[in-house]
Amino acid sequence: MRCSDASSGFSGSPECGDRDAVLARGARLGGAAMAVVVAGNVACALGWAPFIDRRGRRYVACRSLAGSSLGLLALAGAARRAALAESVRVAWTYSAYFFLAATSATTPALSAAAADLAPKAMQAALERFAAFEKEHGDASSQKAVTALAKAYVQKRKDAMEE
Repeated sequence: MRCSDASSGFSGSPECGDRDAVLARGARLGGAAMAVVVAGNVACALGWAPFIDRRGRRYVACRSLAGSSLGLLALAGAARRAALAESVRVAWTYSAYFFLAATSATTPALSAAAADLAPKAMQAALERFAAFEKEHGDASSQKAVTALAKAYVQKRKDAMEE
């Protein structure tokens, strides 16, 4: 849409030439979009968290990437539908933002996978140390290292149950 006043230029808004109205509308829509994204992130945390441990991190990460791709396609589709009423385009955009945020479990799934790397490495090191002590150490040091390894494994199990 071009403004009737050539000096004001193109703003893309029905309120062409009224910069304050354009900025206020942009701030209002942007703020509402952020609220929708936060609501989608809450839905993501509540909906996907149980699946991360139940179905596996790789499964959740792949499903999340597919959902994010669909959300981005919906967002692009909303931007391309100039023939639709503005309220329909805004609702479509908000729905796409919500879907995009609600399927964004890639970060939690991969963060959980990364968090397990250090404990797994620690457990492997304890097992190697216990094997070394069994082969080269005396009985008391072997028992101490084995007890340490068992305590570590038990602590990890207790942490997973919480």
